Amino acid sequence: MKTSIKIIGGIIIFALLITNIIIFNNGIKLAVEITNIEKELSSLKQSNLELEKELSRLVSLEYVATMAAQLGLDHKTEPIFLDNLKYALNR
Repeated sequence: MKTSIKIIGGIIIFALLITNIIIFNNGIKLAVEITNIEKELSSLKQSNLELEKELSRLVSLEYVATMAAQLGLDHKTEPIFLDNLKYALNR
């Protein structure tokens, strides 16, 4: 009876040891994965910052004015008013 209890106890301890090793190994894998994701996040933050700077530059009034001048869009428009019903009535 005592030997069977010792055998069962040994099997339980061995099973717990194997389980502990598996959990430890999975913890290490998760830590490596977290580190990789944090590196990727840092890279994406840097890329996002650069894109925000580029967007800010592209939407600035100075850049828009420069591009409009290069494209020949610097003439003033002449609005058409509907005071004269010629346009509204298509005459």
